This record gives sequence, C-alpha cells and structure tokens, in this order.
Amino acid sequence: MIETICSYKLDEHVDPISAKDIEELSKYYNWLMYQALMSSTKYSLNQMKERICPNEVMKPFFVANEHLESGGSVLKPSLEELQSAVNHAADQVLKSTKNVANWN
Repeated sequence: MIETICSYKLDEHVDPISAKDIEELSKYYNWLMYQALMSSTKYSLNQMKERICPNEVMKPFFVANEHLESGGSVLKPSLEELQSAVNHAADQVLKSTKNVANWN
C-alpha cells in the first residue's frame, strides 16, 4: 500500500510524502496488526478454555469416558493424552500468528 501511495502522481502544488509520514503510517498499521493478532489469540484461547470447562449450553471440547475394570476405573482417553491434546491445541493457536508478516 505504501508503494502505491508513494508512486501515485501528485499535482505540482502538492508536497510529496515525507519519509517521516511513511514511517508513522507503517508503525500505525503494525500496531493495528499487533492488536488484531493479540485480540484474536486471546479470543481463541478463551474459547478453548470455556469448551474445556463447558456449561450446559456449550458443546465440550472433548469427551472422556470412565471405564470400570477389575482393579479400579480407567479414564479413556487417559489424562496424559487429554493434557497433551490441550497443550497441542494451545500451542497451535499461538504458532498461528508467527507467519503473519509485519506491515511494511
């Protein structure tokens, strides 16, 4: 966008765009991008948290069953598998913003 703005032919009586103005515009849009990424990441993690501990209205993130076997009860999938899945999902949410380029 900055290249398009800079390459646009201006009338002779209009001052050209200064490097300072370009830098301020770039910083402003970088800040907006940061805010958008932070907001969407927080929202995604909060939605994940609400689905892990659901109320009656929301569909749960996963379902675990307890099976009675000789010698006790067994949780399927295991607690370790559930924790690993939650950690992987949270990690993927956080990694999803790494490939977003700066606004230049």
